[in-house]
Parts: sequence; structure tokens; C-alpha cells
Amino acid sequence: MEEKGKTLREFLARKRIGEVTAKPLKILRGLLEYFKEEPKELLLNKEDVPAELPSTPCIIDVDKYSYVFSLFYVLNVKYPKGAALTLEFIQRGLLGINPERGSKAEKKGKKQHNIPPKLLRFLSHLSDFENA
Repeated sequence: MEEKGKTLREFLARKRIGEVTAKPLKILRGLLEYFKEEPKELLLNKEDVPAELPSTPCIIDVDKYSYVFSLFYVLNVKYPKGAALTLEFIQRGLLGINPERGSKAEKKGKKQHNIPPKLLRFLSHLSDFENA
């Protein structure tokens, strides 16, 4: 997050996406907004943790988010639909976990892509922005 955070903040600010600051939680919220995904699928406030947690891993303490990705792989859990693109970006773009095939995002049609097309477009736009 430290390495890519500045570029992400500037990119999201140029796209007029929410209030993006250097805090990882704000950057995650900006990514969720960019992909038009639901924050409640991924982020829970410490004060508002429900009695029954979601069936998929979620981020309660943002400082521990790398552990969440370990859980997805150890437990072989698919990313929740409402936050799949954001999680796929964090996995590939920030943590450098790039499997040769497959994706933790659920299929939306008949074709299964290694990387969802909407994420590829985002990565391309982010790269263009970085190199401009």
C-alpha cells in the first residue's frame, strides 16, 4: 500500500472518486466506489460488528488486511460478489499474488477470465496515469 498508495490516491482524485487520503481504509473505500461495489461486503467498523459475521472474510481492523487474503487461499473461499473487483485488485496490484490461472471472483457469465475485464481496464488506466 505504501508503494502504490500515492499513485492510487492521485488516480482516484483525478476521477473525482470520494475523499481519498493516505489512509489505507480511505483508499479501499475509493476502490470500492470506483468499481461500484458495496463497502459493507468488505469493511466493518469495529463499533458496528454484527453479532453474526459474514460468511466470507472481511476487514475489521484494516492494519491486518493481509491476513484476510491468507484466509481466502487457505480456506479456498471465493471473493464476495459485492467486493470481488476491489479484492482482486488488492491481491494482484498491491500484494503481487498473480496465479497463472483462475480467479477468486465468482463467474458472471459463461466465460471464466483469469483477470476480470473491468479490472484489466482499471489496471490499464492506472498504468497510463502512472506513466503520464
